Amino acid sequence: MSFFVGKGIGMATWNPATTIKEKPVASHPRLFYNNDGSHLIYLPPPVSLDQFVYETVGYLFGTQVDAVVCHIFGFGDAIPLFPTEVPEARGIERDQVEWVSEWRQEEIIRLLFDQKLDPWKASVEATHEAGLEFWAGLRFNDLHGGRFQWKSEFRVNHPEYELGDRCPAGLHEADSGPCHGFNFAISEVRAHRLALVEEVCTRYDVDGFEWDLNREPGHHFPDMKTGAPMLTAYIREAREMLNRVGDRRGRPVKFSVRVPGTIEACDRIAVEIGTWIRESLVDYVSPAAYHDTSTDLPFDDFLALADGTDCRIYACPSEMCGPGLHWPPPIEALRAGAFNAWRQGVDGLYIFNYNHPIVSDMDMSGLFRELGSPATLAFRDKRYTVAGRYAELKGNPYHFKSWKHQLPAALEERPTGPGHTVRFLVGDDLETAAERGILDAVTLELIVIGRTHEDVLEFKLNGKPLPEDPHFRIYPKYQMGLGSNAFQGRYALRYDLRSGNWIRQGWNEIEVALRKRTARVRQPIQVYELNLEVKYRVLPMRP
Repeated sequence: MSFFVGKGIGMATWNPATTIKEKPVASHPRLFYNNDGSHLIYLPPPVSLDQFVYETVGYLFGTQVDAVVCHIFGFGDAIPLFPTEVPEARGIERDQVEWVSEWRQEEIIRLLFDQKLDPWKASVEATHEAGLEFWAGLRFNDLHGGRFQWKSEFRVNHPEYELGDRCPAGLHEADSGPCHGFNFAISEVRAHRLALVEEVCTRYDVDGFEWDLNREPGHHFPDMKTGAPMLTAYIREAREMLNRVGDRRGRPVKFSVRVPGTIEACDRIAVEIGTWIRESLVDYVSPAAYHDTSTDLPFDDFLALADGTDCRIYACPSEMCGPGLHWPPPIEALRAGAFNAWRQGVDGLYIFNYNHPIVSDMDMSGLFRELGSPATLAFRDKRYTVAGRYAELKGNPYHFKSWKHQLPAALEERPTGPGHTVRFLVGDDLETAAERGILDAVTLELIVIGRTHEDVLEFKLNGKPLPEDPHFRIYPKYQMGLGSNAFQGRYALRYDLRSGNWIRQGWNEIEVALRKRTARVRQPIQVYELNLEVKYRVLPMRP
């Protein structure tokens, strides 16, 4: 069959209650996992149908994951990875590809369809047999280029549909030239993408469809002010189309959007999320960090918007990088972000961009057996972190942020008066853990760059001076700052806070005051990162 043509993706004021708001488990998914299809660019072809199903959804069976979003389109464009009838949607003919990753993706899919096998249909059926939901996903304007991008006939035939130099986002992470994101102010672009959505939701028995507006945020209109009502009308059109598909098959197709993690960030990219929720245009909303991990991202504004509606809020606190310079995130930080989100009353958790284990180089079992319930996160080791955004710390100028980061922060010399304050959110009930005898360690770590023994610094935690004898540590492989300072110019000040009721359940505050700075060093003192490490003595948790 001819599958491919030719030969060739703000700070909140929330205070946690003493109990976590739980909703009936059977009423909706609790833990979403987004499979971006990266296994297709890593696995060596040929791939059997059984292996395809396993790599797509099978390895999640028996975990807490109860809904899987699969990106059934190519990276960098929206090439359907299934036989498509949408005009100009197929990939362009290529006698030769530039990268082996491109070849793997095309070859794996081609060989399966040449055998009259539909791997996505098999994956949907296996997912339903296992009692999970299967969702189709599409990135609104994926900017992957180079070794990831496979261009469609639509893109090649209509270069004028790309934003080019008209993109208001400015800098571009995936390529150094003009923006190759499509201009959704053009009706033909909107109609083409909506046809792809209708086709995938008609061809496969999906439980829902997700549009990811956090890939890439702010690259879809030349003017966001005029684009906002246009995008809302487009989402309304998509909702009506999905309703028609659901009516034809006798079962609803739910609609979800993944958006930036604050209302302010949504507004910046023309996402009128309040209107979408109030008008019941979307069933689920997943506020997310962008190329980052947060343990204290506030979801309460989204929850307030959804209050009294049928819309559900799913917290997506991580994208497999950060917090700070971590890659991948420590599992303890993921637990902390997830637990704080659950305590805010979200309807579920969303795991995004945790690629195939071949490249992630991390044990993901903790993601899938713990994050889907606050009960399996309570009294588990955690790492609450306040740090800068990973991409910027690594020197990437791409500037989009879902929220304002408190650190790094340079300190000004202030002989008197208040110092610099950093807030951090802690969901754990440390008092109960101590009473039960399972609290093993509570360690506050402040990473400070440029400090000398001649400087006078004062540290207060929730109004109380911290002990004057912290343990000093240097992380030689964790580079911070510029030049040689990245290796030797910083200390990790570690405070043992296991006793003394230092940490509150909820918001905590660190105040750092620079009372005197040596005149012999030009480099400013920076508070670079804050970590609160909580360790327990508990039995292993089953899925």
